[in-house]
Amino acid sequence: MGPGIPPEMAKEHLERGQELIFTLVGTSMWPVMGRGGAEVRVQPLNDSAWRVGARVLITDKERLVLHRVVALEPGRALVKGDNNRFLDGWYAREELLGALPPAPSDRPIAWLSRLPGHPISTLWAIWRRLF
Repeated sequence: MGPGIPPEMAKEHLERGQELIFTLVGTSMWPVMGRGGAEVRVQPLNDSAWRVGARVLITDKERLVLHRVVALEPGRALVKGDNNRFLDGWYAREELLGALPPAPSDRPIAWLSRLPGHPISTLWAIWRRLF
């Protein structure tokens, strides 16, 4: 779900304290962040972004991915796409390149995202049918 920017370039840009702006690709964060095409502004990682629910930029298989922190342990974060059934895995704090500004829905979405086998899109569809 990342841009075609080389991860090394994005990391250098964010380490200089500069915001990284790019257009999303993919559906791994749908419905919260749309199906791609949305412009996002990733900020350098700071202490306020080190929290459950943060939407963080990571490198996965030589590409940039914007996913959500669903759990924290000292020095590492468990990351997952809202619309994925699988976890990306644990990342050391140093491996998180940047984060989006906080949103009010971050914590509840992170909690829902941890439910086994249920991507947010499934829960979203059920919610829309009920209400």
